[in-house]
Amino acid sequence: MSNFITRRGFEKLEASLYKLKGEGLRKAQEQVNDAREEGRLEENEGYLHAQEQCRMIEGRIAELESLVSSVEIFEGPASSDVVGFCSLVTIEDVDNGRKRTIQLVNEIEANVNSGSISITSPLGSCLVGSVVGDEVELTTPRGTTTYQILEIAAGHF
Repeated sequence: MSNFITRRGFEKLEASLYKLKGEGLRKAQEQVNDAREEGRLEENEGYLHAQEQCRMIEGRIAELESLVSSVEIFEGPASSDVVGFCSLVTIEDVDNGRKRTIQLVNEIEANVNSGSISITSPLGSCLVGSVVGDEVELTTPRGTTTYQILEIAAGHF
């Protein structure tokens, strides 16, 4: 599978990269310069910390640049017949009747609190390829849970 991402996810990546390259890196470099003025560099904890912060930001910038250049924006449409990337899937826990709707997205976009999970997560992986009415089993260290697919819709991207 290609390294798909939603347009919204891509825009968030670009915004994070832009912010880090501008404000984030500028502030970190200012901290290095300010700490440098405090005296002996090899004994200056503020300077060493500021340098480390700067390196961390530069590393994150490199990581985001790599992601932005390697992902492919998913233009859809997502299938409403078979679970796949960007699908909105309503599932029911067969044992307790608990229902929830989730969207399958790229792992860098996943946010359980907003109802999006990675298509490569254990639950995402077992849902891919399913159709309405199918039952899938998710086995975790806490046991096996059976989910029934109640609805599939094209997700937001």
